[in-house]
Amino acid sequence: MAGTQRTVPFMDGMALGLGLNDLTGAIEYVHWATGTARLLPHLLRGRSSGPVFLAGQRAPVSGPRAPAAADVCSATGRGRLSYPRAEYLFKQASAALDPHGAGWSLHQLHRRARSRRWRP
Repeated sequence: MAGTQRTVPFMDGMALGLGLNDLTGAIEYVHWATGTARLLPHLLRGRSSGPVFLAGQRAPVSGPRAPAAADVCSATGRGRLSYPRAEYLFKQASAALDPHGAGWSLHQLHRRARSRRWRP
């Protein structure tokens, strides 16, 4: 999804939050709940750069489908997980919990998280 990627100049040692450079270069701060903060160090272990969520296979190194260098993990050679693939995986994982059995979209997850955050 073009325009949604951010660079991460720093993350605190406990992974409770990070500073993001938005598209204008300003720093935004993002904070996570405890469960996410506990999961991130495991996802990032041994890596200091590259995407957090990786595709299941190595990225092509040349040709029209080759991703930018920043979208490839230097340790594994795997590319950044695409939004459509992430949504597919999330729908598959959430289908058993969905009363309709279809699974939820990432947009539904985002909307639900925002509504819960702003509840008094």
